[in-house]
Amino acid sequence: MSLLLRELTDPEVEAAIRRDGMQAFPVAWDAVAVIVNPASPIEQISRTELAAIYRGETKEWASLGWRQGGEIIALTAGPRLGIYAYLEQALLGGDSYAPSIYAPATEEEAVEVVATRRNALACVSRPLVERAGSPVKTLQVSPAPGLASIPLTRETLVMRRYPLMKPISIATSANPVSTVSNFINFVSGIDGQRIIARHGYAPATVLVQIIRTAEEAE
Repeated sequence: MSLLLRELTDPEVEAAIRRDGMQAFPVAWDAVAVIVNPASPIEQISRTELAAIYRGETKEWASLGWRQGGEIIALTAGPRLGIYAYLEQALLGGDSYAPSIYAPATEEEAVEVVATRRNALACVSRPLVERAGSPVKTLQVSPAPGLASIPLTRETLVMRRYPLMKPISIATSANPVSTVSNFINFVSGIDGQRIIARHGYAPATVLVQIIRTAEEAE
């Protein structure tokens, strides 16, 4: 049994099937945060614009409305981390990153660069920017230019409205032992999904409803 933090590529699926069979069970969703330096005037970006940056098609902040921004320093975490492959799949459609994209070994390093370089941008895991005193600014994200941008909040995550969501699945062999099957049944059930939501992730197998008080509704 293993935890998958992104979708498997077709070659990975084929290799697993040839070896001993494999099946994956989605249990949760998490979000990817788009971060910039606090000095940046940029407040939102679209998935389309992000893809153009990571492909190397958009290189200057002026293309995104910041005339004095200069060159975009774009970062992603190193290839050994799941978020690297996730962005390749979700944003680039399997294409490679542009040679100009920096890929430090850890996401923490990417955050440090963005915190110290006013023209930097990176995509990192949500928990890194939810820590108290985060030194970076999180952008709102829209599915495409012209569509409404959506902030990364607990509500937009749990309701899966935020446009950069990555799946979390449990992968097992084709015939898992009973203890593994029992664990997956629990995690996929109401009690397990409630625990997942309590820890800040979006449930994958049950519906979520947000209930507001009268004061919140106003």
